[in-house]
Amino acid sequence: MRRIHRSLVALSLASATGLAACQDDTGAPESPAQGSPSDGKGDRASSPPAYHTVGDLPLSEAANATLKAGLEVLTQVAREGATGRQRAQAAETLARIAAGDVRIGALETARGVDLWHMCRDLEQPGLCPESPPEDPEWTGDAALRVAIPMAIDGYQWGDRIYFAFAAEGSEGLEPQTLAVTLVHEVNHVLNRSECSYYADVWAHEVDDTLAFLEEYRAFVAECVHRRGAGATVVRCDAWANAQLTERDYGFSPDLSALLGEGATETRPIAQSLFDDEGAFGWLTPRAERWPVDFAACEPARSVR
Repeated sequence: MRRIHRSLVALSLASATGLAACQDDTGAPESPAQGSPSDGKGDRASSPPAYHTVGDLPLSEAANATLKAGLEVLTQVAREGATGRQRAQAAETLARIAAGDVRIGALETARGVDLWHMCRDLEQPGLCPESPPEDPEWTGDAALRVAIPMAIDGYQWGDRIYFAFAAEGSEGLEPQTLAVTLVHEVNHVLNRSECSYYADVWAHEVDDTLAFLEEYRAFVAECVHRRGAGATVVRCDAWANAQLTERDYGFSPDLSALLGEGATETRPIAQSLFDDEGAFGWLTPRAERWPVDFAACEPARSVR
């Protein structure tokens, strides 16, 4: 999810399963199919977790410990996941983070255009200017700094992901929760979701069909991580739709715009994602699929 509300993180805490979810309903591991994604074993899976911060701003000691614990969970899944698809997804997520293709920051350090986008998504009139600030160090006012942590636990824009890491001595994100959220958010970065979420990106006018696809795909990626051998097209399609409903995204997508006239089911999207066709974006964040750059989004988009 580009914008992670407190209620959504609470739901993740209740449902995070990690390697315990790497079995299907019978407990039997699934064998990677021939030609499936690489198993993720090797240097990337065994190297110590590494990351790069937004603007090279260091994280606090508590935030650093929280993030490293989440990365360790991904490292374990990259080594010991039940399927090649699950291991590859964890390994490639780690690789993109380690390479600096994704940068991670603390929510309170956000500034400039990233902070402005957060502010616009709060939908509180008068809290931020209508146009993005020219000053990359823009930090808003005291009212904005109070409003952001009350409404948002994390945010993604471009190749940057921000989290509301706990302060020293307070309860923070559980490692399993952070790991699965990183899978979800890195999928957004891979597919440049911020450029596909809106009918008009600078007006922050959400397009229900485009935004639905971006979140649906990221939840299918989550399903691969969570379910392991149980991550089938049918299960991940059902689970992604359930998450969108339970978490009250409120989208009313026009599936015929994505799948053709008369379409009423999303399963063909999940099938395409599992088949690695690219018609609806990508699941595994491989380097060769990574965006060439993170230039500003076009002002308006139409349904693909």
